[in-house]
Amino acid sequence: MASYRTWTVPLNPPNPYGTYLHSLAPIRPKDRHIYYTKYIIGVIGELTPSKAAVREWTYPSQLFTSSMTSAANLTHLERDPKSDDLWCLARDYHGALVKFNAATGVFTRYTTRAAGTPLIFPADLKFDGRGCIWLVGGTSGPALSTISRFEAASGKVTSWTIPATAMLNVSSIHPNTAGTKVWVSSVDTNLGSTRQWIGVLDVASGVLRCYSPTPYLSPPGSICIVLSEGDPEYVWFTATASADPVPPGIYRMDTAKEAFQKYESNAASLPRYIAIDAARRAWVTDIANNSVIHSEPEPCHSARFKKRNFKLKASQQRLETKAKVARVSVAQAPVQAATVQVSKHRCTTEFASSIQSPDHLRYQALEKRTALYLVNWGYNKIGLLHP
Repeated sequence: MASYRTWTVPLNPPNPYGTYLHSLAPIRPKDRHIYYTKYIIGVIGELTPSKAAVREWTYPSQLFTSSMTSAANLTHLERDPKSDDLWCLARDYHGALVKFNAATGVFTRYTTRAAGTPLIFPADLKFDGRGCIWLVGGTSGPALSTISRFEAASGKVTSWTIPATAMLNVSSIHPNTAGTKVWVSSVDTNLGSTRQWIGVLDVASGVLRCYSPTPYLSPPGSICIVLSEGDPEYVWFTATASADPVPPGIYRMDTAKEAFQKYESNAASLPRYIAIDAARRAWVTDIANNSVIHSEPEPCHSARFKKRNFKLKASQQRLETKAKVARVSVAQAPVQAATVQVSKHRCTTEFASSIQSPDHLRYQALEKRTALYLVNWGYNKIGLLHP
């Protein structure tokens, strides 16, 4: 039987708002701790579910960049696959890459000397299999998006600038293990002129191949893209409704065939973030219906997309580094259980409960059952769904 419970994390520093909880780090099968970020107030936290215990560290003011005044907007938490270090973004006009180690409490900031490419409001990051960090960000001057590869050992960052005619406001990134191809998606609801929903950068050639629905009906609204390597190789991405009457949905692309398939629940859906389970099926948060959607083996229907290629220019620079130890605060996280309602749709199964505004989520591979941890955005809660 499906179950759901939540832990309410503390309002640290003391404040009247619960809207700051943002993202969760990847969770390994034997992990006992769940790591999270709070944006605006600049906190990285550690939840130990078995003890309902929390430790939190606030980003030191000594590491603020030129555009940070009161705190750092810490978002998109990831885990170094070769160590216990956590990495996230300080999402600001003069943004930064941030490394954190919970054992030492040390924050390390990597940034440009002044606000500039590629860390103008950086939006997402992921590791490839070689340990390089890939991120999307912006440029100073024209509001262009960039795809960047950061090598921590050398501090070198290589950036490819995306033309305004290709994609604007790129929001999500996922490289392949080899670091040879990098997938991105766009949330461009106010800038519909580019029309490209997703794209893939071939690193060797510098060519970005973009895809958009045909016939074109709606600006892109894909806040999350996830690559599932295997045979066949799939790319999953979400799409939300906009001014045009396009039902929101979850898309899966067979990369070899360049074939697109769509999964839907209902027209009121607002799919957000994706996690892929061991069976290579998608779990997706639906913030409008306060639920989590699971894709069935067969999609609802296929979808037609067209493609277009763009040649990108690359540039290189080095990021500056600065580190500082942060003090830890300790608190309890009250736990609450709830029942789960299960609804079957044509090509998806929906799990609903007191899952308030579900947003970022992570899949944990357990031996006996599936575990999905998710952020209840706006409620300062971390939830655990056992479907």
